[in-house]
Amino acid sequence: MTESAAFLCLSTAGHSEEARIRADALDVPLFLLDPTGVPRPVNGPADAPDADGA
Repeated sequence: MTESAAFLCLSTAGHSEEARIRADALDVPLFLLDPTGVPRPVNGPADAPDADGA
């Protein structure tokens, strides 16, 4: 079921190094929300051209 699902993870406190490594292995985009609520990419999958749905 997860093969057909797309998801991402957002955090206001940041992601541990272990979480970033695991997310990279699973191709899960990680984002950090800055104080104004703007998401900033944390790992490679979040930087991918299609991460924003374009």
